Amino acid sequence: MQKSLGFLTAGIVIFAFNTGSALASPDLDTLPLGDENNSVSGAKKNYTYTCRAGNPNAPGAIDDVPWISGDTWSLPKKQSFGTLAGKNLWPDAKYNQRKSGGWRTLTTSQVPTIGFTGNFPVSADPTLSQYDRNPGVPTAIQNTIRIPLKPKTANKVSCLPFAGVATALNGVTVYNAMDGRGNDARAHEVLDGCEGHPNQSNYHYHSGSKCAVKSFDTKPNTSTLWGYADDGFGIYIVRNRSGNFLTNSQLDKCHGRTAKVKFNGKKQKIYHYVINDEYPYILGCFTGTATARNSSAGEAMTGPQGRPARPGPAR
Repeated sequence: MQKSLGFLTAGIVIFAFNTGSALASPDLDTLPLGDENNSVSGAKKNYTYTCRAGNPNAPGAIDDVPWISGDTWSLPKKQSFGTLAGKNLWPDAKYNQRKSGGWRTLTTSQVPTIGFTGNFPVSADPTLSQYDRNPGVPTAIQNTIRIPLKPKTANKVSCLPFAGVATALNGVTVYNAMDGRGNDARAHEVLDGCEGHPNQSNYHYHSGSKCAVKSFDTKPNTSTLWGYADDGFGIYIVRNRSGNFLTNSQLDKCHGRTAKVKFNGKKQKIYHYVINDEYPYILGCFTGTATARNSSAGEAMTGPQGRPARPGPAR
């Protein structure tokens, strides 16, 4: 049994959170696959409410991998056998935030200001390419998104697109939890040590990367901002009094809750999304009204290890 989010080990943990009811941390060696947990008809708890269904004929990782067994998968095994090597830094990466006129404008390079990327492409790795032949290589591309500074819950929740749904505080885009086929992307796809990978040239996360903030391993009874969803609501690392992450049973169908957190510089009771190890990991749907994204290729910056940044071939 591993401690939540798989970066520290511990024994089996039983904890109580607020209500005093006993809740068990998920066993990271037998995490339920999210392959069947997506819907185009509406939001459901433990599901991705997607704007379009996956394409079963899309290219992607194979199903026969050593860390998946039946309808469960092992995060520790995947980190041991299915993680791409390399810790390439992006010293010219940018993440800027500007507040004006009721909007928060995020400008990023779509590569990490904190953390690293692996030795992509996966297709060049002699071992991992047998599981996933992703030919993509991360490229620094300017991206600007404007989201509400003071978000409000919408009259009804809305679906998540396949592309960007949020932005981590290190500037990396967050996709929904599905791969192109509609399967559980975190479980199936070969990722680097920060749990990211490129879609062609666009580096992104499908789950709450430990690399996005410096204070990921926070103390018990804390809530730490990790990023912003495209509807303006914050994404948080929330630890209970035992130091563990909240379970899906404590979250709503969009993978969030309303509670006191520090947002816009002050402690307030507000809706927010919560990171954990259970599918869909970050967002299941939008609670607020999401804004459109605007990407501009612009001039590519120098890539990791001194290589010219370049887009990968189409996937």
